[in-house]
Amino acid sequence: MLKVSHEFSELEIEQLKNYSAQCKNIRVKERILSILMFATLQISTLQIAELIGKSERTIENWIIKYINEGLEGISSYNYTQKKSI
Repeated sequence: MLKVSHEFSELEIEQLKNYSAQCKNIRVKERILSILMFATLQISTLQIAELIGKSERTIENWIIKYINEGLEGISSYNYTQKKSI
């Protein structure tokens, strides 16, 4: 489980819910809903990962990105493809 010292405020949670409701980009919406699950249901990143079919590290990256950069950061988050050997 990700050890985060961030306390999600009611305002943050409300903003995440509102942004998710308006979001048209399915990838961004998935990130936001994962962060909401972590913030409101207080379930582990592993459980979230298993629910949505992503790696635990991916979920952790999304949460960290949100904490550091807010909605703007999570909305513009791009992956770098791993190089094959």
